[in-house]
Amino acid sequence: MCDSGNASEWTDTIHFGIPGSGGGDATIDEDVIGLYTHLMPNPAGDRVNLISSFRMRKVELFNMDGKRIACYEANGLSTILDLSGYASGTYIVRIITQSGVTTKRMIKK
Repeated sequence: MCDSGNASEWTDTIHFGIPGSGGGDATIDEDVIGLYTHLMPNPAGDRVNLISSFRMRKVELFNMDGKRIACYEANGLSTILDLSGYASGTYIVRIITQSGVTTKRMIKK
């Protein structure tokens, strides 16, 4: 038990982080990845920023019929998608990370 009069002799460092966000390939639940992955702004104009705490490998864009209409290579924690060639409407964005997959609904103005 620690109190203000007693100091610990322990000097090791403790590191905290999100499992799988480092260099490994651990699989994490889709809900966890979704919680730490964001599309901004949404609704989007001609560009949308995609930011994640997990290293992204690929981003896929689907229409509401489930047809994949675009696939972007990604290698990092953020990327920008150019939506200028797409009609206004609702799309599904599938984000594939080193730790798993999540999907987001996006509206293009």
